[in-house]
Amino acid sequence: MQLPTILYVAATLILEQLYKLYSVWLVKRENHRDEQAYESSLASKRFIFDFVNNYVTLYFLAFWNRSLAQLAQNIATFIVAKQFIYKGIYWF
Repeated sequence: MQLPTILYVAATLILEQLYKLYSVWLVKRENHRDEQAYESSLASKRFIFDFVNNYVTLYFLAFWNRSLAQLAQNIATFIVAKQFIYKGIYWF
């Protein structure tokens, strides 16, 4: 059973929404002069937050734990669980 990975996927989705709100708040506080600078800053912050949020556990398993079997299993569970959750959210 991959319950910890499924819980991690749920936490990732919740944190993703919180990071979106936080990145907008940060960019608004930067007080950019034009729309292009605002959008560029927002895109870079969202990319960094999403990258760390989605891949920190996988990097931990790959480089710190060095458990490639567990890494492969977590990647597969992560992808499948995220697809089920996105499809479930889309249907409702």
